Amino acid sequence: MGCAGRRARADAAAHRPRGRRGDGPRTGHRPADRGRVVAIEELTGFKKPIRACLVDVGESQSREIICGATNFIVNDLVVVALPGTALPGGLTITARKAYGRNSAGMICSAAELGMGADHSGILVLPPGTAAPGADGAEVLGFDDVVFHLAITPTAATACRCAGWPARSPAPTTSTSSTRRRAAAPGAGPAWPLTVQPETGCAALRCDR
Repeated sequence: MGCAGRRARADAAAHRPRGRRGDGPRTGHRPADRGRVVAIEELTGFKKPIRACLVDVGESQSREIICGATNFIVNDLVVVALPGTALPGGLTITARKAYGRNSAGMICSAAELGMGADHSGILVLPPGTAAPGADGAEVLGFDDVVFHLAITPTAATACRCAGWPARSPAPTTSTSSTRRRAAAPGAGPAWPLTVQPETGCAALRCDR
């Protein structure tokens, strides 16, 4: 591309409308699948408790997952991050070898799912929450729509709740957006005012 072409592209970019940009409705991270613990094998020879767990995630065969938590038992429902799952914080789960065994995923704690700071144990779901292999986003509330907005600081019209950020979710949530209007004069309670000309306030005036 010649100088004239590059200059034309630069001029077009400089005059591109700026102010506000939304990446559109985007679902949050799909945290993982729900799984049921089928069997637990306590591994020995390590300085901390290590367990090889067989977990039913709705596939033809259960997956073996290595875990260091001990707050769950057989038949518990847990949240399982399968290989390829992107967890909050940028962690992508992969199948790997751990403590001499192949681990095909991760059984998650609340902290690993971005639900809080508690990483002392695995997040155990209530019995009967869902079948193994079901999407964990629904029960955990991660299926909400997320809007990523990039607002230019000088675009004052976009920096208000009554503007575009407030109205944009309406079409996707089947709700209507109404703008608040100021009360009409005299519609609300008024402050009492007493005028006393004899006090000599003539010196106070307004030229407008």
